[in-house]
Amino acid sequence: MRDLAVAVAAACSVGFAAYLWIVRRRRCCHASHLGLRADGVIFTGTGCSSGLPLVQCTLSVPHSSCTACRPALQGGPANKNWRGNVGALIRFTDPGGVVRHIQIDCGKTFRDTVMLRVYREHGIQFIDALLLTHDHADAVGGIDEVRALQKFDPVTFEIDTPIRVLCDRRTLTRLRHMYPYLHPKRPGALAFAQSALVCKACELDWEPPPGAAAPSASPAPSRTTPPTAAAPSADGGGVKRFVAKIDWEAFGGGALEQVSAVDIHGLEITCLPVWHGEDYISFGFGWGPEHARVVYLSDYTALCPSTEALLTSWASQGSIALLVLDALRMSGAHPVHATGDESIELARRLRPTQALLVGMGHSMEHEATNQQLHRLKQEGLDIQLAFDGQFVPLELSASARAS
Repeated sequence: MRDLAVAVAAACSVGFAAYLWIVRRRRCCHASHLGLRADGVIFTGTGCSSGLPLVQCTLSVPHSSCTACRPALQGGPANKNWRGNVGALIRFTDPGGVVRHIQIDCGKTFRDTVMLRVYREHGIQFIDALLLTHDHADAVGGIDEVRALQKFDPVTFEIDTPIRVLCDRRTLTRLRHMYPYLHPKRPGALAFAQSALVCKACELDWEPPPGAAAPSASPAPSRTTPPTAAAPSADGGGVKRFVAKIDWEAFGGGALEQVSAVDIHGLEITCLPVWHGEDYISFGFGWGPEHARVVYLSDYTALCPSTEALLTSWASQGSIALLVLDALRMSGAHPVHATGDESIELARRLRPTQALLVGMGHSMEHEATNQQLHRLKQEGLDIQLAFDGQFVPLELSASARAS
């Protein structure tokens, strides 16, 4: 009996070891399938500013034009019609062999859609930089969440390396007013804020009009809480709080309409101004080697002349590997977003190897729309709808120039 028990125990041990090997093998294959170490683009969101399913269609009877919210509600977040705010993650290997991550936009759905779903699925723990297309809520509404994406000591909360946030000067100015606690305090701001001349709600971001000097600070009002409850930090900047440590950087010069470029860990990214409605400029981005560029235009109605000229030049070289374009609805017109038909026309001009549409509203059901778009292959066009979590492997040489 003892020998039998030993034999059974040995067999169980071997069986359990085999089980662990199979599980680990499957996890490895799954990770490889997801491209966890591959260069490319991960779509972190592909929906309109409201996200899908729309609140109206969730709380009441869907509108007659709605084809995407019902399957999204039935299938949950795993359904390809369940869409967060538009965004993408660039994954590439820098010249030193380090894998880097650059997030494009962080909208209102950033925490639930991106961090808790897409990042978990693709093994993302930290990001190195954040690129912002513009200052609307569906592009910047989740920026406070980047505090959890920076490398920090969980005991001391000391931050290892600041996250670079790059945007145009207009967006940078507005974000300083929208999120003052994420920006460095100005010299003398604390003393000035303590004066009776300033509303406390504005104390972190007072900015004098051009040519004016800050008024001298009045004596600080008496405190209503013990001094230890609001002790300033060693640098005199006020209470020390755990917030994102950000290196803010504005790209481009004074003119929003001009193309410019930035370098992020060896990857050159071209900033492409586009019209987001006739009275507002947003930005797209281009990157990658000269023979296989990526062009990302998530919020546009027309191209600015400098962008038009550059993309036409790239297209003439046959070098656009992936073209990402806005498409709120398939046809008709919209004052601040391109339609599917308009983006298809742009793809016809630029002739990319592959085109993916983003920013879709609830009239564009994933499978049915892709079947419709599949007919364009007769013209040599590969155009489909992107979906949240989609990974597109690409050649992203960190030393390549995208200009």
